[in-house]
Amino acid sequence: MLYKSIKSMKKMHTFVFCILLTAAICISCTDVITVDLNTAEPRIVIEGVITDQPGPYRVTIHKTTDYFKPGDFPPVSGAVVRISDNTGNSELLQETDTGIYITTDIQGVSGKTYTLSVESEGENYTAFSTMPEALELDSLTFFADEDYPDEYSVVCFFQDRVDIEDYIRLKVFKEGVLSQEYYLYDDRLTDGMYIDYEFFEETFYSGNEIKVDLLTFDRSVYEYFSTLWNIVTYDEGEDDDDDGGGEALWGQPANPLSNLTNNALGYFGAVTVKTYTIIIQ
Repeated sequence: MLYKSIKSMKKMHTFVFCILLTAAICISCTDVITVDLNTAEPRIVIEGVITDQPGPYRVTIHKTTDYFKPGDFPPVSGAVVRISDNTGNSELLQETDTGIYITTDIQGVSGKTYTLSVESEGENYTAFSTMPEALELDSLTFFADEDYPDEYSVVCFFQDRVDIEDYIRLKVFKEGVLSQEYYLYDDRLTDGMYIDYEFFEETFYSGNEIKVDLLTFDRSVYEYFSTLWNIVTYDEGEDDDDDGGGEALWGQPANPLSNLTNNALGYFGAVTVKTYTIIIQ
């Protein structure tokens, strides 16, 4: 049986959408020429998911900022937000806080295709996502490090499904704190293979409770996270926080691939969730 270890992935923070206009300052012995920095046109950012777990589900909407207002991401209020599926179910979400829209009734089911529609400031935005059948782990286990006996490695094992496009993200929690790492997998080169996936960038110790959420989604959601990983680089010197937040480097050449129409940023995903827990002892 063929085993494949998926190597460590780049660290990354939660993506901060911003547009940086370029500036050029040319200095000679006699002249200083400056180019004005203009403000960037704000763009809408929509982020939402529906899962096979009990709701409510949330959609958040805000605007991008410009060079002169870093970190200022104004929420968008008063939007008309709806989630519907391909079997006729539909729900209008309620705005429970500024820019935050919540479901009350709709339930995610594997195999259905979901549509998010947003009307805001005279513009319409839509996204489609099909919720796949969940990929499941065969096991989640740990091994003592031969060189550092007080440290442990955690590895999950699963069988990739033959002739099914599998796209997953593994969210790792240690003692209830979400890892900063983004662990992604697609089966482009490993269709049907048995996979051992080690969380290389983590250090675990005896007594740690480890929880892993296995998220299975369609290709459009995978492409969002994959391009996000490629675009946003993690500053090794920054302090981390438990939700993956932090400062993204500015001046990136592109934005992550979005499945939203009308030039909106963000994504909408229909996701299955499987949770696994072990205690290292």
